[in-house]
Order: sequence, then structure tokens, then C-alpha cells
Amino acid sequence: MTSSAGSNFGRGFQQALLRLAIEDEAVAALISKHLVPTFFETPGLSWIFTTIQTHLAKYTRPPSPVVLLEQCRSLDPTIVPQYLATVEQVVISPVIEAEYITQKIEEFIKRNLVVDGVDQIRALYNAGKVEEAYAFWTKRSDDLQSVNLNQLDRSFFFEELDQRSKRRAYESASSHLFTFSTGIPDVDGILNGGLSKGELGIWIGFPKAGKSICLTWLAYYAVRALRIPVLYIVLEGGREQAEDRFEAAFAYSTTMALKYGHVDENRMRVLRDEYREMRDLLVIRGFTKDAAAWNASVADVYAELTDLKQRRGFRPRMIVVDYGDLLKARQRYDSPTQEQAAAFRDLKALCDRDQGYAIWTASQAQRPSKGAMDNLKHVLTSGQIADCYEKVRCADFIGSINRTIEEGQQEKARLYAELYRSAPAGKIFDIRTDYAHGRFFTALLQSRTYDEKAYEQTDLASF
Repeated sequence: MTSSAGSNFGRGFQQALLRLAIEDEAVAALISKHLVPTFFETPGLSWIFTTIQTHLAKYTRPPSPVVLLEQCRSLDPTIVPQYLATVEQVVISPVIEAEYITQKIEEFIKRNLVVDGVDQIRALYNAGKVEEAYAFWTKRSDDLQSVNLNQLDRSFFFEELDQRSKRRAYESASSHLFTFSTGIPDVDGILNGGLSKGELGIWIGFPKAGKSICLTWLAYYAVRALRIPVLYIVLEGGREQAEDRFEAAFAYSTTMALKYGHVDENRMRVLRDEYREMRDLLVIRGFTKDAAAWNASVADVYAELTDLKQRRGFRPRMIVVDYGDLLKARQRYDSPTQEQAAAFRDLKALCDRDQGYAIWTASQAQRPSKGAMDNLKHVLTSGQIADCYEKVRCADFIGSINRTIEEGQQEKARLYAELYRSAPAGKIFDIRTDYAHGRFFTALLQSRTYDEKAYEQTDLASF
């Protein structure tokens, strides 16, 4: 039998886990995906788990205590005495500490995967099978990353009215914990107050339109105005460049002035005081220099989340990925388009991990047609996303950043809120920007409902 990897997961825990699996179909289905019989300390416990797996596969439900006892008594008489005492002890025990057991299942599986993996890789290596040892450890690493024991996404609708009412009341009273403003009032109007936990928002733009500064703004506003913790993932350009953009926004300075130290000392003193207040609210993680350089996947992002939680107790409510096109899928696919679609689906799945995250990212538009980047009336839509339209299908919000060279010189941009799953969208917002000082948004100039034909006839001279 594999070691239970710690006294917290000994025989008592394993008995309670199996008792809960008999009682709870969802728990039985979850553990059947990842546990193996050798993770249990005794032959009796291993047999119970195997029987649960078999019954679940055949009848789509775990066996009842009566069925489990009957099946045990029908075994070979030479092993019945060995198993029966364990089975009786499990089935007659009441279900206690169900929430605690459920919370610990994932850790139990991962510890056993590691212990079992170390044993197997040592045996392969000692037998001279070095390449097999490497291949095995790669697969076992993938197994560890795939362990996700979120409960089945299921509700018994008519029975759960009271639970839904309580959830809505709590979320309404605690909206700051669930919904995060963008700092752009009319965009927040589309988003019912802002992007919410469990939602993925994507901004589309041509090169140099301001995708990175938009993402910086969303993180900056969440930290400075809302005081919520943010993890900012850098997949292009480098962590230092991201730091410079944030510093410019916080100090209301230019990156050039910061580079040469041309910032008023009084302003820097105020900034240091504010930074002390916000010290645990922003982590910038670069993936362009380390072992994961240019190959980072959602698995790497989740590993960062785990490391931050263990080392610093840091748990963000918002994650910003700069930017999504550079994220790799967790497994290989036959084509780049399939891989991009899978990477964005992985990002959407991350929104629902743990207690939920709101995630912002951006994506490149297709190479513009001639004159499009200089056309004040050209509006990017999701159909013009580069490489693979499938990658935006999983998004909850899709918007675009539209900015010609002329608009850039005038510090203006047009935002198109194309789609939001929870409310009507389809609006254009003309905004004033201040890219030089790291501010994506400084004022709303006007907003209008977008209709392509009508928009082509609109007089934009006043904008």
C-alpha cells in the first residue's frame, strides 16, 4: 500500500472519506476520477473504494451500506473475516465533518500522487531506465496539475429557492467582494457594476492600440480605488516594463521621468506612504525569463497562485493576463488554433477555481485591412480576432479598443462593448486617455448604441 503521506490522512480519515462517498454521489464521482486503491492503508479500505468505483460505473451511483455489506459477505470465505470488520466499521459510522473531509480530498490525492511517484521513479531510475523515469515524472506532473475536485456544477432548481435567495441577498449586500469596477462608468453600466468573480473579460485591439495599458489600468484601478488584491501575469515585454507602467500610473509621472529620477521628492514621499498601505495588494509575475519562458500555461499560473498562498498568504480576487494569445494550452494539440482555443478555455476554467476569480485579458486583432487603422469609423469586432475565433467563445465580456494615429495624438480612444452574457451590450464609448502617464481612462466624452450602418453616417467631427 502507498503511504498515506502524513498522519492527517491516516486510517481514520480514509474511513470517513469512504463513508462520505457512500452517502454523497458527487463525492464518490469526484474521488473515483483520481484516487487508486493503493492510496488506502488496508486491503479492506482498498476493497471498499474499488467496490464504490465499480458500482458507480455500472449504476451511476455508489452502493448503499446494505449492498456493500452483502457484497463483502459474498467474497471468498478466506478473506471475508479480513474485510468484514473494516466494512462494518465504515458503514455503521455516521457522516461527520463532511465539509472538512471534502476540503481535504484534493490534498490527500496530491500527496499520494507524489509519494507513489517518488517510489516509481526511483525504481525506474535504479533499474537504469532513465528515459522512462523522465517520461513517467512528466506524466505524473500532468496528473498533479489535473487534480481539481470542484463539486459537480449541479442544482435541484425547484428545491433550492431559499438557497438562491440567500446567495443573492449576500452578494447584493457584499457586492464589493464579488464585482469589481473598471473605473469607466459606462463600461461598468454594461457589466452591472463591473467584472464579477467567475467571469472572463477580453479586450481586442490592433498592435499599439493600448491593450497592455488597458490591462494595467484595470489592475491599477482595482488596487488603488477598490483595494482588492490583484495578480498581474506578464507574458510579453517583461516584468520591469509592467512595473514602469504601474509606477507611472501611481506616481502620475512618465516612464522617462521615472527612469532618470525626475520625480518630485514630495510626490515620492507620498507614494511611499501609499505603497505601505497597499503592500499586499499587487503581485506582478513575469513569465518571459524563467523555465516557463514563452511556454506558460494556466497550470503555471495556478502554480504561482499556490506558491503565493503558501509563502505569503496572498490570494488575489482578480487576475490580469497580459496577454491571452501568448498563453499555452495545458496539453499539446494538432494545430495552433486548437491550442489557442484550449488555452482560453483553460483561462475560463481558472475563473471558477478556489472561491472564484475575475480575469481580464486581451487578444490581438487580425492584420488590419488597408486604411482600417486610420479610419475613425472603423470598429473592431470579435469576428476580426486574430488566428482563432473559438478562443473568445468562452468569454463573458468582449470589447475592443479602437484608436487611430490621429486619436492617439489627441489622447482619445473608442471602446466598443460588444457582448456581455448578463446584460445588453453593443455600445461605443468615446473616452479621453493619458497614456503618457499610464492612464487608460481620464474622462468619458460620449456614448452611443452601435449600429454599423448608422455609425458610418455619424458625424465624428465633434469627437
